[in-house]
Amino acid sequence: MWQTMTDIFMAGVLKSLYELFFPRCCSVCGRALSEGEKYLCLSCLLELPRVGNRQGVMDEIQDLFVGSRLVDSAVSYFHYNRQSRYSEIIKDMKYRNSPGAAQWLAVRFAEDLREGGFFENLDFIVPVPLHKSKMRKRGYNQSVYVAKGVAAVSGLDVVEALAAVRPHSTQTSKSSEERRRNVADVFEVVSDVVGKNVLLVDDVITTGATATACCDVLGEAGVQSVKVLSLAFASTM
Repeated sequence: MWQTMTDIFMAGVLKSLYELFFPRCCSVCGRALSEGEKYLCLSCLLELPRVGNRQGVMDEIQDLFVGSRLVDSAVSYFHYNRQSRYSEIIKDMKYRNSPGAAQWLAVRFAEDLREGGFFENLDFIVPVPLHKSKMRKRGYNQSVYVAKGVAAVSGLDVVEALAAVRPHSTQTSKSSEERRRNVADVFEVVSDVVGKNVLLVDDVITTGATATACCDVLGEAGVQSVKVLSLAFASTM
């Protein structure tokens, strides 16, 4: 028993020393995080530039999918652009080995959406996939972590029903037309989705080209309807 208490005490001391010399910092402002804060400090979390909604509808996201027979609705948590300080959390989750930030933010977004019944009548969650070459390089798919966060709140299963069958270059700095061409014929359906109502999730939506390409193949495979969710809505400015 004494050995156990000693081990617990020493673990606490080591943790305190580690945090003294290597403090956890806010992804946005860089300030050392306080007890209870995670990824973002309370101030940056409260100032998160959330996407506005009108009676639960986010028109500026929804407008990207006008004309789609599949997309019932589309939502994003917050705005950012490359000059925004909130771009740092996107860089963390995509390129700096911090996919847990995506899951943490997704939980918070999903809690907001659940109150409005957003997840009703959905069958499962489908994350936008990465090609195996990117997976080898990055080690994880951040969209899967977004899906896990949403699943924790909604109770829906995560089904990796899509695969990226060929590599494609990053969408950053491409025009809308270039983005559409870049993701043409990239995705295929690898699970039974016939008659299902699915939630497609990604980390960032800019022009909607990637999500639209995913919706196209899901529709061809027999999906009945799609809702689209992303953490961020990126300005191309």
